[in-house]
Amino acid sequence: MKDIKWYRAWDIVYPVGIYYVLMNVATFVVCLIVPLTDESYGFIKVLTTLFVLPVVYVMYRNDQLRRGVQKAKAKDLFLDMRSEIVPLLGILVMAACAAVVLNNLISWTPLMKVSATYQSVTRKFFGGAVIFEILGPCILVPVLEEYVFRGLVYKRLREWLGMTWAVVISAIIFGMMHMNIVQFVYAGFLGVFLALCVERTKHLYGAILAHMAANTISVIRTETNWLSWMDESLQAQALTTVGMGLVFIGLYLLVFWKGKGDGKKII
Repeated sequence: MKDIKWYRAWDIVYPVGIYYVLMNVATFVVCLIVPLTDESYGFIKVLTTLFVLPVVYVMYRNDQLRRGVQKAKAKDLFLDMRSEIVPLLGILVMAACAAVVLNNLISWTPLMKVSATYQSVTRKFFGGAVIFEILGPCILVPVLEEYVFRGLVYKRLREWLGMTWAVVISAIIFGMMHMNIVQFVYAGFLGVFLALCVERTKHLYGAILAHMAANTISVIRTETNWLSWMDESLQAQALTTVGMGLVFIGLYLLVFWKGKGDGKKII
């Protein structure tokens, strides 16, 4: 029994290890060609993600084949998403609300000031061209991270420990892989929501789209003036946080609570 438990634990850990090693190796190789600066960080992130994504996708597909899940045809996937368009729109709004609320709550703590790593990451994240912020954090990175943390880690944990523990543990692992306390808290809570998106949509696309929405709203908030009214004062931030928190709760009750239990199997 002990050997089985250690094997199952290793089964959860090694995909994360492979992902971590591949990202670092890819970054090292790319940096031999493109010097790493705040301005080039986004471009390098896009290239490394493109390098690692095919490997992770093969791992994910092998897992799916082991479960007897064949690759969905694009037409079938589109029809499934179209039939779930209203819940998906709700999930996108919830993801945006969650990103704003979590960022606001964290900004009211000393965490951002005491985490030098977070400050460095943020400076690099928003230091380059906006096009690479869109291609990387808003599109490619969510796909890659969802294949790893929900597609591999969460689904394997769910097979082993059931849904509740899988949601919690996969979220903790997701937070830890961001390597600083601020993003650990943010990604940890977001990871819970993303796992629940998989449960609700019964497919990985729910988490991928939600992750894209959360990252996109953060980029829009930082790089444009469209949402500047949120940060005009502490009162505006507080009202925004409460309002979006209520929207999140309301949509959760409609999309997740009322909409659950359709009997479909997670694929």
